[in-house]
Amino acid sequence: MTPQRSLANYAVIIEDSKIAGLCPASQLPEDLKVIDASDLTLAPGYIDIHNHGSVGVRAEEGPEAVHRISEFLPTVGVTSWLPTVRTEAGVKGIVTAKAQGLAGADVAGIHMEGPYLAPKNLPGDEE
Repeated sequence: MTPQRSLANYAVIIEDSKIAGLCPASQLPEDLKVIDASDLTLAPGYIDIHNHGSVGVRAEEGPEAVHRISEFLPTVGVTSWLPTVRTEAGVKGIVTAKAQGLAGADVAGIHMEGPYLAPKNLPGDEE
């Protein structure tokens, strides 16, 4: 589907792991490798902006947990995500995992959970 219309019997041309264009299936060059996905729906990857965890672990638990979640997310259509944590240690774990390289969904940023970031809630400010 495009913003203007639905395209039936079209092929998606992939070059260097990126979408290079669309072509009517009947006009495909013969030298291309063809993967028949006619019974599937092609959709953009989802971006998860608030994810505490999955597969039995929480992003807060450290780099290994972030790696496990990242590897799982593409199986449900997520291509990038913002791990949600509430501590400095959680942030450090995400940064470490990102620096190590992720095999699945990319960490596009960090969602830091409040209310602990609000100045009125900082320790020593109990008026």
